[in-house]
Amino acid sequence: MSTSPSQHQERMQALLGAARHGLIALSVLKTTDGGFTVYPLLPLVDGERVVFALPYAEALTARDLARASGGVVLVFADGRLAGRAWSPVAAAGRVTLDEDPRGDRFQRSLLTQELYKHPPSRALIDSPMLRREHWWYVPRLLVTFEPERIWPVEPLDSERGVLAWMGEERVDAATTVVEGGAGGWEHDVVVLQARPAGCGGRVLLCRHDFSLPDREVSSTLVVQGMVDGRRVRAEERRGAAALPPAPGLLRRMRRQRALERGCRAGLAAAGSQGRGRVP
Repeated sequence: MSTSPSQHQERMQALLGAARHGLIALSVLKTTDGGFTVYPLLPLVDGERVVFALPYAEALTARDLARASGGVVLVFADGRLAGRAWSPVAAAGRVTLDEDPRGDRFQRSLLTQELYKHPPSRALIDSPMLRREHWWYVPRLLVTFEPERIWPVEPLDSERGVLAWMGEERVDAATTVVEGGAGGWEHDVVVLQARPAGCGGRVLLCRHDFSLPDREVSSTLVVQGMVDGRRVRAEERRGAAALPPAPGLLRRMRRQRALERGCRAGLAAAGSQGRGRVP
């Protein structure tokens, strides 16, 4: 169904508001084997565009998003700490990928937003001195979302997750309630309270959580299978719904070293000059 210019603008503002005030966007895309994958992303806004500023350790994620043949669906449905200006929406579209190996655009337009939304980044790049010390975390891969369709969804809660399926030409998605609450997700057959119109074939069900206010740990549970009526027979299950325990000092140090190695490797693979490229 076509929308009028005023409706399109209203939906664009809802999308930008969801990205500006929300802490997470779940991105769903179709894989080459006929299934789906989901990436939790930190939403930022640059002008009138939704942007994800991924460190070079997440280069594979950025390139998966850019290559997605069925487009990308973003679901902004977790409203924790988002305030009254936020409302849940989903959007389908495509992305463009731009490299920012010096972090110039990131520092100019997006850094302040990331520091506000993502406490772990503050420990690495919250000051000029920290940005010099952790220079490898400043360069970014900028994934810009170009929406083609925007629609409202219900907010996520302890019983509701994201349901995605392949529509006529694009990946489609909604939020859905699973019968049995959180325990219903653990069954071999997951029963939906209702099946969205158009949903059929192979589907993805996803629950994502993260600790607040520190965002230090997160968890993602992904279930894939065939839908039959309101029943989804789980053929593949990855991750867990429960949050892992908070990391100790040693684990934090190892995690940061792994992040640094990943960023350095990503920059080297992209042909960056490394530290000399960062002001």
